[in-house]
Amino acid sequence: MRMKIGVVGIVGLCALFALGGSSAARASAADKAGEKQIDIKDVPAAARAAIEKEVGEAAITRVVEGSDADGGKPTYYEAKYTLGDKKLAVRVSPDGKVISKGDDAG
Repeated sequence: MRMKIGVVGIVGLCALFALGGSSAARASAADKAGEKQIDIKDVPAAARAAIEKEVGEAAITRVVEGSDADGGKPTYYEAKYTLGDKKLAVRVSPDGKVISKGDDAG
């Protein structure tokens, strides 16, 4: 049995895939609900110094402030940066202790 798919069928399939992608994007955004993008100059001095020490001369591409609760007190600052062709990230506490560092997974 041979199935014919017309223009309407193809458009419908495209819409179905587009809706699936948008729900994945919404889920990704929900995972980071406690984060907000900020400028490096707005990071507390101790945390900024730790970030700058770890990053060195690399180009910082993004800085986020994260909290456990939406609008709660910041619990970490994360800088994403590029070193050569590698995308990396470092996460520090407000008092400047390095929490994690390595490849930027997201």
